[in-house]
Amino acid sequence: MLAASLGLLFRPVVPPPFVAYAGLWLVNLSHKVWIDPNQLIFWGIAVVLLMLINFAKPDRAASATAAAYPSAGAIAGALLGIVVSPDNAGLIIGSALGALLGAVAFSRTPRGAAAVKFPTSKFFAYLCAVGLPAVVTACIAALPVLMTSLLNEHQLS
Repeated sequence: MLAASLGLLFRPVVPPPFVAYAGLWLVNLSHKVWIDPNQLIFWGIAVVLLMLINFAKPDRAASATAAAYPSAGAIAGALLGIVVSPDNAGLIIGSALGALLGAVAFSRTPRGAAAVKFPTSKFFAYLCAVGLPAVVTACIAALPVLMTSLLNEHQLS
């Protein structure tokens, strides 16, 4: 389900953060990876807030091209964040920076320049509408990787 949620970032049929959170619970219930209950609560609140924001915004349909740039950036940033700083801060900051850079990259394409120019309010609305769900989904999907690496590091020392 975690891999499916990452795929849904590029073709949003079902809200990807919801699918990622359900996958996180399945990983937790499998007892293969230990997920801190506080993290489950934190990411659950984040998903609920995103769902409320998603239902409140007037334009729910984003093009797949517009969603691809921040989504790919968030996924790459989450994995790079784990490598650079193997903790929750590295995961979240890396994913957020990746989504921001992806959104800036989209705004530099001909299609993106016509839709969202970089430092306008339209750009920041686009970043929140597309980038925020990508960041939350990428962080939730990468959380088992982070927890496994922390557990292995703890067992080696």
